[in-house]
Amino acid sequence: MNNNITEDYCSFEVSKLLKEKGFDIALPTWYDNDGLEGYAQMKEKFYIFCTRPTHALAIKWIRENFGIWIFARTVILPGVTKFESVIDTPGKVSRFLNNGLEYYNLSEEATEAALLYSLTNLI
Repeated sequence: MNNNITEDYCSFEVSKLLKEKGFDIALPTWYDNDGLEGYAQMKEKFYIFCTRPTHALAIKWIRENFGIWIFARTVILPGVTKFESVIDTPGKVSRFLNNGLEYYNLSEEATEAALLYSLTNLI
């Protein structure tokens, strides 16, 4: 049994885009100007550039504010399991990044790609 599971955080690039789009939730984790990660107890030492949300929080914020649903879908290929990014918007057909031709080894990679695409192209 694996009990060493952690939360998945947005990259610096996604976190910056979230900030630009209006994400303003106080969080205990953040990035400084150089993209270095920081935590609440370090606030006096570094300049906080933007907060560092988890994928789950970023997805929920985008869904509730813009009506965009983001998720990673499992794709079973011969001998291997991969993941693809899926973006659903109201009244439109689901978007699959790169027309569903790009697969990721981890669901977290597919989620990050969908976040980045949504923030760059849809919001």
